[in-house]
Amino acid sequence: MILNKILILTILNTFLIQYVYSIELTSTDVSVIRIGIVDMDRILENYSIAQKAQENIISFKEAKMSTLAEIEKEIDDLMKKRISLNTEIEQLQVQIDKIVISQQKSLELTSQSTESYIQKDVEQDSEITKQNIEESIKQLKNDIEVKQKNFDEVSKTIDEKKEMLKIKKQEIEYEILKYKEKLEAEIFAQLYSIIEKVANKEKLNLVIDKTAILFGVSEIDITDKVLKMLK
Repeated sequence: MILNKILILTILNTFLIQYVYSIELTSTDVSVIRIGIVDMDRILENYSIAQKAQENIISFKEAKMSTLAEIEKEIDDLMKKRISLNTEIEQLQVQIDKIVISQQKSLELTSQSTESYIQKDVEQDSEITKQNIEESIKQLKNDIEVKQKNFDEVSKTIDEKKEMLKIKKQEIEYEILKYKEKLEAEIFAQLYSIIEKVANKEKLNLVIDKTAILFGVSEIDITDKVLKMLK
C-alpha cells in the first residue's frame, strides 16, 4: 500500500497512548480501563479519501518521473550518436589502411620494372600517385580528427547528462516522499479525529490496531463504527 500504514499507526498509537495517560483513573483495577480495537487495514481500504490520496501520489510520481524520461531519451540519443561516430572513425581508418596497402603494392611493382624508359615513366606516374595518396590520407586523418573531437564531446555530454539524471532522481524521490508524508499526515489527522469521537462515544480509554494484538473479542471492535462515521 502506497500510504505508509506503519507511520500512520505509529503516530496514531502515540497520540492515543498520550490520550489514555491524560485520563485520571479512579482505580488501578484494569477492569475500569475500556479498550477498543480497530482494523486499520479495512479502514484504509474503504476510506475514499485514503484511496484518492493513493491516486494523487501515483499521478504526482508519474508526472515527476516523466521529466526523467526526457533526460533518459537525450542520453539514449547521444549514445546512438556516439556509436555512429565511432563506426565512421573506424571506416575512415579502414580506408587509410587500404590506401597504404595499395601504395605498398604499387611500389613493389615499380621496383620490379627492368627497362629504363619504362622505369622512368613508372617513376613519374608513381610520384604523382604518391602525392595523391598522401593528400588522400591527410584528408582522411583530418576527418578522423574532427569526428574524434565530436566523439569526445558527445562522451562528455553523456557523462554530464548521467550525473544530472542521478541528481534529478534524488530530488524527485525527495519531493515524492514529502508529498506522500503530507497526504499521510492529513489522513492521520482525519482518522484520529474520527477514532477519538468513536472512542469518546463508546467511553473507551484505549484504542489499539487489530494487527498489534493477539486476541480480541468482536464486541470491542469499533472498525465498523469508525467506517460509518467516515462516510
